[in-house]
Amino acid sequence: MRIGKVPRHMKDGPVSLRPLSILDGPFLQRMVQENDILSSSGLDMPLSAYWVSIWWWMRKRYDVLYIVEHRSERAGVIGLYNLTVDTAELSLVIPDNHKRRLGAGSSAFRILEGALEKSSLIRTVAIRVRKDNDRALLFWKGLGFKELHVSDEEVTMTLHIRETIRADKSPS
Repeated sequence: MRIGKVPRHMKDGPVSLRPLSILDGPFLQRMVQENDILSSSGLDMPLSAYWVSIWWWMRKRYDVLYIVEHRSERAGVIGLYNLTVDTAELSLVIPDNHKRRLGAGSSAFRILEGALEKSSLIRTVAIRVRKDNDRALLFWKGLGFKELHVSDEEVTMTLHIRETIRADKSPS
């Protein structure tokens, strides 16, 4: 699925997004093994002892995938998958608790959101969060996501990108 021209490298202050590289494989392996991140996004994969297979799986699974860097250090990943005509699902993972609450996650999302608004066909972004993950639910609500569906295990939330950007730019 083509989503338009999205820049390969993006930066805003201390946070930057860059394309996934083969050199990120060991980082991805540690991230996946130490956290229940993929299943919380509805993405299940068999864990392998080899980082190359994890890197390859992520390259195939995500239509757009960036490494989030905070002050030039890897902090996490942000990516889009399940692209349709005008919607996509999003994953954002900052696995290290010491790197959370520094603004990297919200900055990474805003950087990607701005790029999608300028150059993409994507109008709606959806995320899935475990129902018991109060921190994540508050995080996404703070970014403007609205609950769409609640099941026994997870909450699906959506954000209409163009409406959010316009609302941010409207005069007060």
